[in-house]
Amino acid sequence: RAIDLACLECRRAMQKALFFLGRYEIDDGPPEHRSATSLVVRAVDHAAADDYGKLFDEFDKDISTTLDSSELKDLAAKLGTNVEILKLEDGESYTKDAFVAKCQRLFGKERKVVIKIFQVAEQWRNEKRGRDDQQLDARYVVQTIPAPTDDEFADGLKSSALFGDV
Repeated sequence: RAIDLACLECRRAMQKALFFLGRYEIDDGPPEHRSATSLVVRAVDHAAADDYGKLFDEFDKDISTTLDSSELKDLAAKLGTNVEILKLEDGESYTKDAFVAKCQRLFGKERKVVIKIFQVAEQWRNEKRGRDDQQLDARYVVQTIPAPTDDEFADGLKSSALFGDV
């Protein structure tokens, strides 16, 4: 594909023009799920690598610029993976660059995601609150990951014809 061969500046311009919110390449074909109140679609997130650094910052609770094994356990759950895959030796910690590089090796610079779109904003807020309050197990429930803000999503939906009348 031309986008894969383009220089970085051109690739970013192409992504902005072609992908939902400049980062999500929505899968062709029918939605994964559709109900009276929501739509779920599969996509490839071409900006996933940026999110690994955001996650690092979010889980660096002591602002030490490193992640130790206690911080890593919660972060692994947020990524929807087992902490063993990110395991550190006793006394070791990750710097931000090392953590981002490890995630890119393990999960890729791009990742497959699902996007759930609600017709009513209050339904979305309830879903988010329920996920945050319940600490749902990543082995059974798709986790929320760093993403554009709710306002950015809303603006993107208003200006996109990708999803019809959601």
